Amino acid sequence: MPLKISTKVLFTFILCSLLALSRFTVSHANLDGSSIMGLLGGFKQHDSPENDEHVQEAAHFAVGQISPGLKLEKVLSAHKQVVAGTNFKLVLQTSSGNFEATVFKGLGGEAEMKLVDYKRAEGGADEAGGKLGGTKEVSTDDKDVKAAAQEVVKQLSAQSNSLEKMELAEVLSAHSKVHGGGTVYDLKLRLSQGSLPDTTVQAEVTRTLKDTYEVGTINKLP
Repeated sequence: MPLKISTKVLFTFILCSLLALSRFTVSHANLDGSSIMGLLGGFKQHDSPENDEHVQEAAHFAVGQISPGLKLEKVLSAHKQVVAGTNFKLVLQTSSGNFEATVFKGLGGEAEMKLVDYKRAEGGADEAGGKLGGTKEVSTDDKDVKAAAQEVVKQLSAQSNSLEKMELAEVLSAHSKVHGGGTVYDLKLRLSQGSLPDTTVQAEVTRTLKDTYEVGTINKLP
């Protein structure tokens, strides 16, 4: 004799099955939800960017795209977003101040990398404690300070009518500040020129993002 099941019993069975299935789905989603929301569709902070080869690869790529002469010193922070590839949102400490950069890496590897955007990091502190727009003291033995000072000597020598060679005797003091076009050095220099008395000058020199030096104002001091 066929078993008869009432419509009410069948409806109750189906309803209970659907409720059980929904509870399993919600439980499974909660188990993996933090990792899914942290990656797919949203940026997730990377706790150890210095130890992640993909972050480092993206950072070096970004610095190379911003300027060929720029040097990466440290990845200050990194966030990753998984889309059809990976977006890296980076804060980079470089030889010419701090930058914020976004790099997209496609599924095809380095050939698919693209610098989406970049800008100067507003108010970002560099390793020596200086800030964007702020002035800090720099060692007079710093190689960039020496290079900037030699550019001053070169320009003054070109303007001099003396047959005696002008030379850099001493960098008396040096200060720097980072701005949008590079690093500006404020230098106090003592110059010698053969038998002539030594002269002291105050000079402003900009080291550009392309690692060139542009001499600004030069003032002779008493």
